[in-house]
Amino acid sequence: MSVHPKIELQRQDYLLLGFAGLLMVIWNVISWQFPFFWDTVLNSRTATWYLETGFSQIPVPENLDAGHPPFFSLYLAGIWKLFGRSLTVSHLAMLPFLGMILVQFHRLTLRWLSPMGRIWAMVLLFCEPTFLAQASMVTPDIALVAFYLLAINGLL
Repeated sequence: MSVHPKIELQRQDYLLLGFAGLLMVIWNVISWQFPFFWDTVLNSRTATWYLETGFSQIPVPENLDAGHPPFFSLYLAGIWKLFGRSLTVSHLAMLPFLGMILVQFHRLTLRWLSPMGRIWAMVLLFCEPTFLAQASMVTPDIALVAFYLLAINGLL
């Protein structure tokens, strides 16, 4: 027996998620030419190291160790192993996390907002400059936000 009422998605919710997903894919395609930037350069170096060493060691050498867990670099190296090492593949690797953000954000808005409020919330998400900047990069921050929203929804 479920403790919380089941949330039923309506046609407009599917349309909203589909349109938002299409916008995310377009934004991702536009960002294919954007190189690794700032601290994401270290993630690419670490992923390259994993790829070159054949994933033989999980701990990275001291010159690549920033003190962060290596999960994102391992993910990126695994994607490169499957699809080839390129900037485009790296950006495409962000799409599952961007999709998760959209779904989890929408799921969160289902709890408190009216159908029109959900539309405006999605518009505000797409107008938020920090989100758009992060969504155009290959960065673990997007994965962190995606799993954070998943955890919030899981707790609620």
